[in-house]
Order: sequence, then C-alpha cells, then structure tokens
Amino acid sequence: MEFLFRKLNGRSEIKDAKRLYREAFPKRVRVPFIELLVLERGDGASFWGLFDKNRALSAIAYTVEIDSALFLYYLAVDEKMRGKSLGTSILRSLKTISGNKRLYLSVDGKDDGRPEDRIIDFYLKSGIGRIGLSLYDKTGEYPLLSFGGEYDESEINRLMERVY
Repeated sequence: MEFLFRKLNGRSEIKDAKRLYREAFPKRVRVPFIELLVLERGDGASFWGLFDKNRALSAIAYTVEIDSALFLYYLAVDEKMRGKSLGTSILRSLKTISGNKRLYLSVDGKDDGRPEDRIIDFYLKSGIGRIGLSLYDKTGEYPLLSFGGEYDESEINRLMERVY
C-alpha cells in the first residue's frame, strides 16, 4: 500500500488530525489541541500527515524544529492501520526531511496499558536510541530518545522552551 507523507493542509485535515489525536492519546498526556495549533502558527512547529491512496489520514506526527534538531512531540497511527509499519514510515520520512538534524522524542508507555519497554523497543528497532535523560511533569517521567548523533543538552533545552 502506498502512502503520502506531507504537512497537513486545510480545516478538514486538521479536524481529522484532532480526531486521531484524541483517540490515540489518553487525556492525561494530551495538551489542549488548540495549543498545538497556536504553536504551529509560529516558526518551527508542524502537523504532518500520512495519507493512503484514497487521501484518508492514516497517521499524524507533530514536530517542533530548531536550527539543529527536531522534536517529535506526538506520533499517532489510526487504530485500523496499526501493524502496517506506518510509524516506521513516518520516522524514516522525518529523518529524511530533517537531514543532518538530530531527532528527539519522549516516550509515555502507560497509555492503553502497554508496557513502556514495548514502545521503547519500537523506537530502538527504528534506530533511535536512549540518551539517559527524561522529561518530568505532574503526570510522570518520560524518557528521552534520540537519533542523529550525541545529544546536546542546550539543544534539548531550546526545543523544550519552544514546546513548553
């Protein structure tokens, strides 16, 4: 099955992304969707979509970018499309788009009762590694993972300033 990966465009696609976002993430880890839209209006934040041949939205990614790095804030695959390597396809596309930039992401393994190690294993198999740092908020600890060389703490701080 062929898919197209591109930035979301138009109200209909944003509406579909909101539905997928709400279905994929438990409320405790979701920021209000409107905050994502506001952040996207500034420089460096983007909603991405993976579309099937019928132009149906099958997966989304939300990224925040600075000059040297990209932070994958959210990645969600439509429940009906899981198990078809769409998450891996998005990661490959983001690696290509980001060029030489490091790719960071944080992991929450508590949604749907899945153990954290299973989610981390997915990323490790995709070439993204542990860096030994975590993000913390009132809901818990979120290990940071990275692709693209040694992590840079100042880079992570700049990304987090954009996100939070």
